[in-house]
Amino acid sequence: MPNTGLALRKTRGCRQRHRNSESEFILLEHDIRLATFRDTLDVNALSPHSWQAVPHYYMTSRPYYNYPHPFGLLFGPGLYARYHEDADTLRGQFEELLASNGNADAGTLVARFGFDLRSPDYWEGSLDVVRADIDQFVGLVEGSFLIPEAAV
Repeated sequence: MPNTGLALRKTRGCRQRHRNSESEFILLEHDIRLATFRDTLDVNALSPHSWQAVPHYYMTSRPYYNYPHPFGLLFGPGLYARYHEDADTLRGQFEELLASNGNADAGTLVARFGFDLRSPDYWEGSLDVVRADIDQFVGLVEGSFLIPEAAV
């Protein structure tokens, strides 16, 4: 996003009121870009998914800049792994966890919900989810993945 401070304030404000939909995030991105660049942009040329073309998301030479992206990509599967361990507890905490995002550093925030980001077990659970996804993908590509009858 062009204006990270504005983006954080706007998304945090929306999140405190309710869960955001994809269309709300697209509208937020649009509004933030207009507020940042004003009339220097052709509003008809704005892509709602422009983040896909932002090269710094993929620059490995700047890990300090990209750290939040892989962190988030591994944090999510870690939550998913915990969901499989105790679905009822995580289900009850999940919306509060999302709503309190940005109120503290990640380790402090999730410690309130019983997660320890300093524990290798949390990250191993996350990587197990990623490994299972890779195995499923390879199975699909190789034609050996069977779709469960319940899904048909």
